[in-house]
Amino acid sequence: KCPSNIMPQVVAVGLDGSEYSSQALEWALDNIITKEDEVLLVNIEPRVGTIVPGDFDAFTVEELQQKLEQKTIERGNEIVQAAASQCKSKGVEKTHLYVELGDSRHDFVKLLEDKNANCAVVGHRGMGAMKRMLLGSFSDFVLHHAHCPVIVHRG
Repeated sequence: KCPSNIMPQVVAVGLDGSEYSSQALEWALDNIITKEDEVLLVNIEPRVGTIVPGDFDAFTVEELQQKLEQKTIERGNEIVQAAASQCKSKGVEKTHLYVELGDSRHDFVKLLEDKNANCAVVGHRGMGAMKRMLLGSFSDFVLHHAHCPVIVHRG
């Protein structure tokens, strides 16, 4: 169980479509999530960066950015829907799906606080020290900034 005296609990799971996040969800379903718990299935993808127009006019660039963001949201919906099915197969019915574009690290931590999560579960990709330093680690950030206990599942 997540460390808490509250029953049922609110457990947030960060999902990015990788095998690491899928394994983290599977572990959480097998080890800490009960059928009474609420599960927040969260996918937050970065916004599409600025596209340098080159020979494109402004309308075309804006339209391209909208299409890329729409595809990103669609992919996020597929990820959380698959996770909700995984929860349902384990008898967990109370799932809430969150798909957003934004800063995944900050927005995930904010969602934990806003939804009064009792704990969070995230996967760990096992990046080396240099890559983690350059790119930043989602799990490290959440571990150090969340108001609740964080379980980092190493697949």
